[in-house]
Amino acid sequence: GVSDAFTANDTFGQNLSVAMCGNYTINASIGASTTNFTSFTSAVNMLSAAGVSCPVTFTVAANTYSEQISIPSILGASATSTITFDGGTGNAATRIMSFSPASTANYIVQLNGASWIRFRNLTLTNTNATYGTVVNYYNNASSDSFQSVVMNSPSTTSTSTNNAIVFTPSSPVTVSNDMVFNQCTLNNGAYGFYNYSSSTNLLGASSQRFTVSNCTLTNQYYMGIQNQYTDGINILNNTITTNSTYTAYNGLYCYWVMVLSDQNKTTIKGNRITGGQGGFGMYLYYLGVNSSVTTPRRYLVADNYIQIGASTNTTVGLYDNYGNGV
Repeated sequence: GVSDAFTANDTFGQNLSVAMCGNYTINASIGASTTNFTSFTSAVNMLSAAGVSCPVTFTVAANTYSEQISIPSILGASATSTITFDGGTGNAATRIMSFSPASTANYIVQLNGASWIRFRNLTLTNTNATYGTVVNYYNNASSDSFQSVVMNSPSTTSTSTNNAIVFTPSSPVTVSNDMVFNQCTLNNGAYGFYNYSSSTNLLGASSQRFTVSNCTLTNQYYMGIQNQYTDGINILNNTITTNSTYTAYNGLYCYWVMVLSDQNKTTIKGNRITGGQGGFGMYLYYLGVNSSVTTPRRYLVADNYIQIGASTNTTVGLYDNYGNGV
């Protein structure tokens, strides 16, 4: 044979990480180790590098963590291998992630295609009065949930989506299925939830089964919950109250909500909406549009309490127009 005249490329190197599995901590008060991370950022970096091979739980110690995180799709995450960040029952007030983000990274927690992520018993605070989003999800992030999480944004008189506490963008269109927010508290901001997907009437082309239940939304300036171009929603047993002086306020705004399968029935039940100088308690427009109505798909609006309006401002408690199958 012929001798290799160039040996500089003869060595190949690759850093490998063992997949994460089991219980870990996030504790800034002690040193980093194989089982402890001193920040959310370092924990997410390891998840991104190593992936998971079984359920992973990060137990978060009391502290204020001055950071923001963006979680990509994690290798190995699934319905049986979920990833949980948990402050412990009743501990949200002392497990805090707080940050003032730039306009180009407007979030405290971003789910960038991440699925099967769980946040529990934490406080997430955005301190930027102009760019006040707390949770941003897009790029088809799905099957994520927030349980007993407090989300704080500064008070505002803006109607901009830059001040939506929970935000999914209208462009690029994202399909985020089975996103769940339960027993969460959302304070201030222009919107509590701004949930936007696609108007395409093909099953699977729009976000499906978005759920907000047992949450408390307080003092949003423009809208408590906004849903547009989605496929099936569940808005259940929430308390939405505001001190907003905006005369076109909406407690719940739903536009073009489709019901394209029997599993995607829309239910709006047991909510309490109060406050506001004018506007709509519930604005429901084109619910069930582009849908073949069958008995299991008939959307339900029931047992809601609405009190809104003051003085001579134009006010509507419940507005339902062009509904299909109520």
